[in-house]
Amino acid sequence: MQFSIPDWVPASARSKIIEYHSRAGTDPEIINFLRRLATYPAMRTEVWQKLPSGNEANIIDWAYCAFTFFPQIPRPLPRIKTKLHAWAVHRQKNIPFPDVSLAGDLASLLWIKISELKPMTDSDWHRLWQGEKSVTPDQILRTLEQLSTFYHRMHQEHQAFLDSLPKLKQYNSPAAGQKFFTQYVSKCIVKTTGRPLDSIVAALTEVAFDLSAGLGAETVRGRRRLNDAPEKM
Repeated sequence: MQFSIPDWVPASARSKIIEYHSRAGTDPEIINFLRRLATYPAMRTEVWQKLPSGNEANIIDWAYCAFTFFPQIPRPLPRIKTKLHAWAVHRQKNIPFPDVSLAGDLASLLWIKISELKPMTDSDWHRLWQGEKSVTPDQILRTLEQLSTFYHRMHQEHQAFLDSLPKLKQYNSPAAGQKFFTQYVSKCIVKTTGRPLDSIVAALTEVAFDLSAGLGAETVRGRRRLNDAPEKM
């Protein structure tokens, strides 16, 4: 590890930081993010000393997910041509969450094509097939059908997850990542503890993004309420 973790970091949080560091490879942005979570004094005084007991590992999970999810969220194609270049650069740098429905569609297409060729396939199968002898064309078709269903169900779950994430009006603004972070972590905290804990989210955001000016609980509260507001019809 490229940094040492102080003794005041809770054991469960320490384990999570080490776990995520092992996945980071050589990505300097994520490594520095984890280093800040592990070493910045504000974590000790404003997070660990104020956080309800039992949520230490959760906080690291939520912070890591919020920090790493945001760049991967598929962003809408900008309507303004001058913003297309920035959109393309971001997409090239950050691989978005995969659309697994394509795998389901391809499995369905292959099922259709094999079905069309079924008489020819049955005729030449035992002579040309070099895989497992027990496998038959009918089994291949059943497997493709099951694969299609599997990937489409996976897509539905992934889409439901993406739909549950905070929505932003501007994804390219300097504060977009911070806004997503505060809204995501706030939602997780409220769901788990029943309380918003805005001051903790503010301190965690300041550490995560290395903000020297400070964020403030009022800003977090405003973002949380905006995210909770019902959509206008």
